[in-house]
Amino acid sequence: MIHFWLHNPPPLEELTDWCPDSEPQRYASGVGHNLLELYKRLEAEGVDVSVGSDVPSGVRLLVVFLKSAFEKRPTRRRPLRDALRAVQRVGGRFVLIRSDAPPEWEFPARPVAEFVPTASMIQHPWQRWLPPLPQRGLIPRRPERYGRIRSLAWKGNPPGVHPDLLSPRWLEALEARGVRWWLDAPGHTDGSDQAWHDFAEVDAVLCVRTPEQIERFGAAKPPTRLINAWVAGSIPFAGPEPAYLELASQSEDALFIDSPWACLELIDRLNADPRTITAIEERCRIRAEEFSLQSVVARWRDALLDAADEVQVGIGHSWTRSTQIAMQRSAIVAQLAVEPVWRGATRAAVRTRSALLRSPQS
Repeated sequence: MIHFWLHNPPPLEELTDWCPDSEPQRYASGVGHNLLELYKRLEAEGVDVSVGSDVPSGVRLLVVFLKSAFEKRPTRRRPLRDALRAVQRVGGRFVLIRSDAPPEWEFPARPVAEFVPTASMIQHPWQRWLPPLPQRGLIPRRPERYGRIRSLAWKGNPPGVHPDLLSPRWLEALEARGVRWWLDAPGHTDGSDQAWHDFAEVDAVLCVRTPEQIERFGAAKPPTRLINAWVAGSIPFAGPEPAYLELASQSEDALFIDSPWACLELIDRLNADPRTITAIEERCRIRAEEFSLQSVVARWRDALLDAADEVQVGIGHSWTRSTQIAMQRSAIVAQLAVEPVWRGATRAAVRTRSALLRSPQS
């Protein structure tokens, strides 16, 4: 059995009834995309899988999503302690899905395998790159729209919206070209009020982020938008991020831009050159086959089953690994015990200092 560990999983009956393709807007977070959906896809393939915070007996491999262990903040140590307890329970036989966790976040125990979002993040022999699952429930671009760019979309969470895309000048420039603009972002991060799965009327996609996000995450962001554009049949205009540069070829299956404004001239040029736009669309179709849902699920299935087989072969080392993990967990438990005392002492010191400052000078 392969067990997907989560610190705060959704109710099992709710997850049991969930169909990723008929309810694509549910579980729109990174946990939903990288862990819950992968669990459901493998379950549908007949793989023996389970999910939850409690680790059942008979688990051959544990799958940990790094953000779940940290709950988005490394200072939250209880989730990390519980993750280490789960890892210890399986004798250290676990893999780690890093996804877009900040580069400085490190799990305190070495996994059998760690799946990173870009090839440029690989630094150790146990790390490997696998593509993210394409957008679930995806509605592809309508075939009759091929051959011309009449619409442009950006899909993602509000913090990633490039400020240029909110400018009235941006909308005016697209309207002057007869290009419909669609900013597809929910009201809050990971909200369900979005249509990330719907590309029916989307001829081209902007794969860009804010300068702050690029500086903050660097190579930690996966090529999800680019892959979704290919699978949907939409032409991607991509910023020069590591994830995109690793996969795409300029003017063949993507068009690289330094800013959103740079795509306007390219749209004009493509719409005036039907042969070129048709060639790019054909190349995108080929890349779509490479990153189809069936292909990507098969790659993840094989990688996890291979990791499970690998740890079974090396089972003799599990006692040592389990002991090391127990030591890590004990250190975190000790910190959990000390931190409230330290915080209480700090607050007491602050109150004392404030009282002295308020007292009259003698």
